[in-house]
Amino acid sequence: MRRQRKLKALVLVASLMVLGWVIGKSILTSPYFEIKVIRVKGTNRLPPKKILGWANIPSGQSIFQLNLRRIAKRISSSPLVKRAEVKRILPSTVLIRVEERMPFVYLFQKGSFYEVDDEGIILGKGKKSTDLPMIAGSGWSSRPEKIKLAVRILHAAEELGLSFSKIEMDNKGAMVGYFKNGPMIYLGERPHLACLSYLPLVLAAKGSKGRDIKYVDIRFHDQIVVGTE
Repeated sequence: MRRQRKLKALVLVASLMVLGWVIGKSILTSPYFEIKVIRVKGTNRLPPKKILGWANIPSGQSIFQLNLRRIAKRISSSPLVKRAEVKRILPSTVLIRVEERMPFVYLFQKGSFYEVDDEGIILGKGKKSTDLPMIAGSGWSSRPEKIKLAVRILHAAEELGLSFSKIEMDNKGAMVGYFKNGPMIYLGERPHLACLSYLPLVLAAKGSKGRDIKYVDIRFHDQIVVGTE
């Protein structure tokens, strides 16, 4: 009896497996689930055709055969894309949603402008046609960590209501920040970002004998130096 029950159970499991395989194969090969529409959303500067080229989704493929993560990875491998998400919309539509990297600052090197996003990623050459700040000087291309540090400084300044128009670096890695109308800010090689929080108070004050502040030096860990000459 036990052997008969086990045999019946095995036959039932095998039958279900075969049935599942038949149903699965029929779904995968059914024209009803073939990809007919691919939608791209979230683009701003990138043309949808560019996104579709990176996605490289074969026409006529079953929507269930898509590797969504692999497609999203191919799209987001471009430095122009911050993140990508791919979804199935049954029965035959694929939705690609992207978030582009947008220019946050310009990098000026060797006579050319390069767009840099808010994470310090270089997007490529561009034309300085907006009021975005600029980072200039020598050595940026060989020091990508300095570009990201400059972006962090710009973020920190924005949170304080301050707007640098330019951050310049010399060949030793020391940085100086410039406002459109204001003093120079000596940032040094490793600027102490915590000291930036004192800048609004410092800039609101006047130097001794009523003279305007010419520069603020925050290169030192335990002090801020204010110059009026």
